[in-house]
Amino acid sequence: MRASSFGRLNCSWIPLLLASSAAMGCGADPAGESSPQAVTSNQGSGSAGQTAENAAAAGRAGTAAMGTTNPMPGLGMMMMAANGGVVTGAAGARARAGAGASVAGATGASAGQSGGAAGAAGTGISGSAGASGTAAAAGGGAPPIDMMDPTSICAGGEVGMDSDAVMTRGMGGGRNLAVIMMIVPPPNTVSRFVTTLHVPKQPSSRSTLFIWPGLQHSGGEDPGRVGNGVLQPVLTWGPSCARSAPPSASSYSSWWVSAMYVNVSTSAAGPTGCAGGDSMDVAVGDRLLMDFFVQGKEWTQEVTNLANMKKIDFTIDLKGQDQNWVIWDIEVPSQARPAEDTIFEKSVLSFTEPVESCQPTSAAEVDYFSAPVKSPDGKSCCFEKMILKQMRN
Repeated sequence: MRASSFGRLNCSWIPLLLASSAAMGCGADPAGESSPQAVTSNQGSGSAGQTAENAAAAGRAGTAAMGTTNPMPGLGMMMMAANGGVVTGAAGARARAGAGASVAGATGASAGQSGGAAGAAGTGISGSAGASGTAAAAGGGAPPIDMMDPTSICAGGEVGMDSDAVMTRGMGGGRNLAVIMMIVPPPNTVSRFVTTLHVPKQPSSRSTLFIWPGLQHSGGEDPGRVGNGVLQPVLTWGPSCARSAPPSASSYSSWWVSAMYVNVSTSAAGPTGCAGGDSMDVAVGDRLLMDFFVQGKEWTQEVTNLANMKKIDFTIDLKGQDQNWVIWDIEVPSQARPAEDTIFEKSVLSFTEPVESCQPTSAAEVDYFSAPVKSPDGKSCCFEKMILKQMRN
């Protein structure tokens, strides 16, 4: 991943997306900074137009879906174009005009050595080995991961800079109240993503709130023309489009989680654009071990509640589509807001090829990520902790 500065967020699209929402990170940036998802010229032809067309379709469907009683998670990210903007209305038409352009996705933040805790040793994940195995092969070239401490794969590796040491710019606004993301330039792709989400306090509002990590396509291969969708195990407060939503969803009596795939640009997720597996209720303070991995062309998501070792999963065939956009998100399709900070711990990304940097591509200044550690072979990135703040600037 080439080093670059974080870019300036163009906030002109926000009224098109959700007039009542406040933008994040919309201040003026220092001169010379480029977009966090910079358009360059070293990817295969046509992919930018396809990504833009998919995002435009997501924008059209998403605008309608936001007003439904069973909202879809992931629409906030799907409405972002590959160049960091949002494709909707006139913006969609402009994006479609670039069908022959080339996109390389985002370059990372400035790489470099830094002091501070790497989090490579960590404290371990009690009981998770029984849930997911101690050395599960992910397929697609991913190395095995010790689920007792996933970050141990990065022990002895290169330490990057935490959010306190590097200038960051947010790509939130609209439905994305808080988001940290990393885009790996094609042809490299993610083959596995492991993280643990702490279930926060219950919101006070009787309206839907989504918290999730996710994987999304942003350039690279899409031989089956799957389009613009998000793989996402979603922690939900309130109702959603999930087919297996429990009774607690409509009664607002508990957080619940389901592994999902949402895609409103094609029929890849079915006629409603919303696919997923079983759901389970979870309690405040539970720790949810979330594991995405690819085997052949099929992506599996497994969610294990480390408090009681209950587990759900979901597998979907994405027909060889590359996943190279990694997301940690608080998504607000309604007036519900988090009651406390959201914590992800021991996040590990594995790639088909070595990366140059493990620095996140975008994060709002108010949010926190620990110093990333790149594994000695360069094919994994580890983060001890990420915190998406309840209070926004």
